[in-house]
Amino acid sequence: MIHLLVHEARNLKISGEDTVDPIVEAKCFKVKKFTSAKDDIGYNSLIQWNEHIFFEPTDLKPRDIHNGKLSIRILDQQMLKNAVVGSYEIDLSYIYFKEKHAIFNQWVGISNPTSQNFNELAGYLKISVSVIGPGDEQIPLTDLSGLDHTEKEVMLLPPHISLKYYQMKFRLIKAQKLPKMDTFGTCDAFVSVNYLGKQIRTSVITQKNDEVFWAQEIWIPVQYPLVSSRIVMTVFDEDQASNDVVGSMSFDIKKIIELGIENGEFPWLWKDIYSAPSGCSGKYTDEMDAIPEIASAWRGRILMQVTAEETENPEMKVRRVDQDTIQNAANHFSLKWYDIKAEIRQGICLPSESKYKIKIKIADFETVTEKPKKYSKGFCYWNHQFKAKRYECPYQSVESMADVILYLMDGDSPI
Repeated sequence: MIHLLVHEARNLKISGEDTVDPIVEAKCFKVKKFTSAKDDIGYNSLIQWNEHIFFEPTDLKPRDIHNGKLSIRILDQQMLKNAVVGSYEIDLSYIYFKEKHAIFNQWVGISNPTSQNFNELAGYLKISVSVIGPGDEQIPLTDLSGLDHTEKEVMLLPPHISLKYYQMKFRLIKAQKLPKMDTFGTCDAFVSVNYLGKQIRTSVITQKNDEVFWAQEIWIPVQYPLVSSRIVMTVFDEDQASNDVVGSMSFDIKKIIELGIENGEFPWLWKDIYSAPSGCSGKYTDEMDAIPEIASAWRGRILMQVTAEETENPEMKVRRVDQDTIQNAANHFSLKWYDIKAEIRQGICLPSESKYKIKIKIADFETVTEKPKKYSKGFCYWNHQFKAKRYECPYQSVESMADVILYLMDGDSPI
């Protein structure tokens, strides 16, 4: 259960308006809930809600907590369409691993990612949040007994912290080996990311000769220090009826910023795309499509560079990559040879009595064992040693190669 207590807000402002009619929107696991609305609030006013919002998702698993987010937006209620005052996003894992699985009386600075001046704060919101799993002790968010709440722990963000702003640039040069999502036609690919409630995407490029050449970069504004540091980008195949998910990639913003501070350089890499296997559907398929860390199918790779540069005025946009950058990336177009060796001994606790085979897959490389030499209920004995197979690919080191995925095969189908 996710419990949000919206305490109060202050110093809310929206461009061109003297007052706002604020309402708080909270979104978690695709469910939106709202506080009551307030009327005619001036900039210097203190708005008090003290309202509780509960999210009670079913079948919540540890990975849901690890990858879940709580998105909070303050909206200005208007006649035709609500305007965004500001937003903030928190990783559920950040909250869950705090003492008592909660944060109390936490001031957060909100900003509007669609504003021309992203670095200008749009106000302050005070919240308490708890994330409670099965068997966890529940604590009322208004009960602070037994907790040491010092000024350092309950900080006002950002007045008590010197904020920095970074321009994140995701430079996407080209993709390789994207699968066709339809029986007929081509893969008309684009990359999309949802960040602070706003979607931004590249152009749609048709794959030719197993390559999609974008040469575009997605700019995302980041406020640092940050609580929510994970960004997921999704690759789609555009379709007239509905866009099909090819797969997704995840990035740790904090690590990228720290890499730049430490080394001053950002490497080029082939970023691998993962999703659920083809022909599958349902809840677990959706999870794999959205969370590449648990996905079991490789869906291609993208040559890219991710940079972070401190700036006073970060922006959110998509633009073309200049020719010099493309030339710098060209060094990673070359192929390298690797010898792949493997040995499969035996398997136990298998689903049934069957002559299973094992498929080993690394990106677009794969090899399969013969049928087992011995088998019985839940057991197969292969004792299979693969001869070295040569793999030609653009990965510049073993460390940068795609994950090794093992499939248990019943005939030609993985189970």
